[in-house]
Amino acid sequence: MNRITCETARRQNVRAEEQIVRIFGESAVRGCADALFLDAGKSRVLGVCGMDMYMPVCTELLSDRSVQRLLGDTDGSILVDISGDALKLFSSVTGPDGTVSEVKAVPAGGEISSAVMSAVHRLRISPGEFNEKGELILDLKAQKVGLHYPINLLLGDRSSFSYPLITTPKSSVDSLGRGSFRAAGGDQVLATRYVLEPEENGEPANRQFYLFESGKQIFWSADVRNNVKSAVCCHSQNRTVITYTTEDGLKITRTIFILPQEEGMPEAVEAQRITIENLTGESRSIRLVATGVFGIQGPDTIAQDIVYANLVAEGAVLSDEDVPFALTLNSKPAADRTKKRFAMMLSEGRTMEEYCTSQSEFIGSGSLERPEHAGWLSCTLHRKMAPFFAMAQSIVLPAAGTATTDVFAGMCYAGDISKASDPKAMEEAFKADPVKVRAEEAAAEERIYNLFRKYSDPEQLGAVLDNMEKSWDEYSSYLIPETEDEQFNSYVKNDLPFQVLYQTYVSRAFAWTQKAYRETGFREIQDIFASMYYLCANGQQNLVRKLIGSWIENVWEMGYAYHNFTFRGKEPGDCSDDQLWLLQAVYRYVHLTGDTDFLRQEFSVAGKTAADGTQAKRSLWETIRAILTYSGKISVGKHGLPFLDKADWNDTLRLDHGVMQGPAKEELYLKQIAEKGQDYGAPLENEQSESIMNAFLLKIAADETAELAEMIGDEEMGSFARDIADDVTASCRKNAWMGDYYARCLINDGREFTYLGAAGDGLSADPEVDGSYFLNSYSWAVLAGVADEEQIRTMLEQVNRYLRTDAGLKLCTLIAYEKLGVNTGTAFYFPGDRENCGVFKHAAMMAAVASMQAAKIVSDSGLAEDLRELAFFMMDKTMPYRTLDDPFVLKGNPRFCTQYNNSETGENIGPMLSGTASWLTLGVYEHFGLDVRKDEIEFRPLLRPGADSLKYTVDLGDALLHVSITGRDGHFRADNGTGYTAACEGKTEHFEGTMKRPHSGEWNIDIEL
Repeated sequence: MNRITCETARRQNVRAEEQIVRIFGESAVRGCADALFLDAGKSRVLGVCGMDMYMPVCTELLSDRSVQRLLGDTDGSILVDISGDALKLFSSVTGPDGTVSEVKAVPAGGEISSAVMSAVHRLRISPGEFNEKGELILDLKAQKVGLHYPINLLLGDRSSFSYPLITTPKSSVDSLGRGSFRAAGGDQVLATRYVLEPEENGEPANRQFYLFESGKQIFWSADVRNNVKSAVCCHSQNRTVITYTTEDGLKITRTIFILPQEEGMPEAVEAQRITIENLTGESRSIRLVATGVFGIQGPDTIAQDIVYANLVAEGAVLSDEDVPFALTLNSKPAADRTKKRFAMMLSEGRTMEEYCTSQSEFIGSGSLERPEHAGWLSCTLHRKMAPFFAMAQSIVLPAAGTATTDVFAGMCYAGDISKASDPKAMEEAFKADPVKVRAEEAAAEERIYNLFRKYSDPEQLGAVLDNMEKSWDEYSSYLIPETEDEQFNSYVKNDLPFQVLYQTYVSRAFAWTQKAYRETGFREIQDIFASMYYLCANGQQNLVRKLIGSWIENVWEMGYAYHNFTFRGKEPGDCSDDQLWLLQAVYRYVHLTGDTDFLRQEFSVAGKTAADGTQAKRSLWETIRAILTYSGKISVGKHGLPFLDKADWNDTLRLDHGVMQGPAKEELYLKQIAEKGQDYGAPLENEQSESIMNAFLLKIAADETAELAEMIGDEEMGSFARDIADDVTASCRKNAWMGDYYARCLINDGREFTYLGAAGDGLSADPEVDGSYFLNSYSWAVLAGVADEEQIRTMLEQVNRYLRTDAGLKLCTLIAYEKLGVNTGTAFYFPGDRENCGVFKHAAMMAAVASMQAAKIVSDSGLAEDLRELAFFMMDKTMPYRTLDDPFVLKGNPRFCTQYNNSETGENIGPMLSGTASWLTLGVYEHFGLDVRKDEIEFRPLLRPGADSLKYTVDLGDALLHVSITGRDGHFRADNGTGYTAACEGKTEHFEGTMKRPHSGEWNIDIEL
């Protein structure tokens, strides 16, 4: 008989929380409890109960010496009850047979009581405070809550410079200032850390500094235990401020932010202002040593050849005659020299006095916390391990005086940033004209020098920070809620628009757990769906055109798109949804601004060169037609619906054994129509799976194109688009509606399974469910207007029955993909995680938006109430500040949406950057009922359950609207006859449905539902 068993984290024989109840009894384990096993055999347990929320107290207690002594003196288990006025301690006595023979109360003692209550206090204050400005205030003496909890995001501003989408710099910062910094695309200024632990995003030396006095180290910015009386971090929009007071009388304040781009300056610069105040009555002489690690040229070398990565760059210093003002790197490969990373230290015009370019020399036989050779830096330029830098400066602090030191890290590109960021392009440029490339390198060094000269005046940096704060206040004033929920008001006013703006520029290329060499993803144009309203209200309509244009230029002539791109595209036509999202962005922009000239603007065509050797161009309107033709006519399966291809959207679905990239598909197609004499637009002959989600996306794209065609008077294009929309709708209703749900995919290659999703597909891995169910089939059937009211009702029943959990709406039920014989990404995860039955909040917010839209139009008021309830249930699960309700269970970040919730535990799982925040914003728009157009505004609000009113303010840039909505007699939604009044300067107008958009004045708008 096999005696070996395997116990796993998800399938434990008994959990510590269960064991403590078995030993001490249910009545003894009061309130919230925490427990840990004390031995590998699970015979002894330590438990703490009586808490008002779950806190991992036991882990804290196991490091306390007095608790260790207590545990060493007893053979049984220990339960601590903190629910009463006095702490109670219980111990179990184990008999000879291993069973519990007795439970007795034992004296707690002063040391034990102090240890327990101290641990409870530290944990209770660990979540910090979320204030009315949307800031998170953290006591650094407390404990870290979770993976993403103490993180901030910083964004630069290159909105008026070239290639803003791809080149805008961004940072990720934790509560101790650690993290990494990127310039254009995937170019790392400050290095990420290539370890499996997601919490270590950046090299731990980044943005840190030491203080020395009389040759002795008295402070390190990442250590809050030694010589630190208090330490507080304030994460705000686009800046982090960390403040310490030391035991020996110093107050230290750090402010970290990214400089906006200026003419004649480097493209990416991060600043840290360090202010030290002397709280004592005596003058003090301090040495400040600042450190960091530059990103490695070619991050892929980390995985392939670390020796190469070390030997192709050497330390270098830039000097103004005899005055060294910046540390940098000199790379052997010519292409790498066009990206100049640099670090600089300035204090009242004084630059660094000493430097070091080797981390191993700096640390010596010490540690990063206590480096051996940091007391006096060697000023040696090293030939390897050069990315590390340390800079030192002496500071005289008069009694009660203050000194400020500014530390900069950045990247400056030689020549055109699009070429300088592309190694192949720079290799070719260097071969063609090495003299020109060297001149461009010299010009880049000159721009670094310009930075040195400007910010030698310390007032300049303070003025930049003040202007940044003012600019953000103006940007975020577009939409200001005035509800009774102050957390909602603060979050929606401050943090939500910032995350969406950040994501507009960064896609999922950079976040706390996306720390490797990942670049911008084409599909993330969804972010601009939400941010364009803020940008246009802020007077940045041309910027929106420019940003959308970056995606337009990644569409191939045939109509498929690059799946990923920076200055170069990758994976053309891999994922079949990419080009379809673009049409929604174009429609929203034209709908908002009335800028139909945009449709006639010419853009480069990806992958195509004109006869004269230049990049081929065509109008956006021609690009839209190519997309509709490709997605709606050519790349379609047996039912006339779009291919699934490698995947559609983000379900990581791949059901076919073989798929083609766009160029291969195009070659096969052109050969087919040539051989068979078919007209262009005939379908590609195939047995590929069809994506019903793509079909819904195509329906929306066609509907919106028809509207755009009407705006510019193109009847032929309008008819073409409407025909596609009608055909897709008819095919979906006939072939994809399976009686209780819309299918997710249709399978056409003769396998025994003909569809995935809905009852009877034969692919459920859950014996309790007859079929598999996908949330996106519900969401997009509604958003596309394909599902009728009865279908919505039926699908809603399945969503509530199979996909709703305490953590939110799951992406799907359990699927037996192995039956299809395919290797799909979903199957890599344990159930409850990510795409495998996880709460994918990006998709869940799509479902919330769909439910809100449906709740406004269905005729059955009871169904409308059910749809409304589901929508706000999911919206509340998505609001990141909800993690404050149960922080050590929910974790996440109180200010930024994460992408997933584990559907079993409720824990917020990273990354932080995804479409979640953008679709949450679209959900807020739906809730408020706000639809802004060039000449009209429509108000169709939906009140949340339990609320009978709603107020908010909209700043359109040229007019200010104060909107007040009241629901009478239980009415919670607008109907076609909902009327309202709009008053401005004594003038009152009455409207139904829509009002003429005002372009001046301050308006009070009253709506009664």
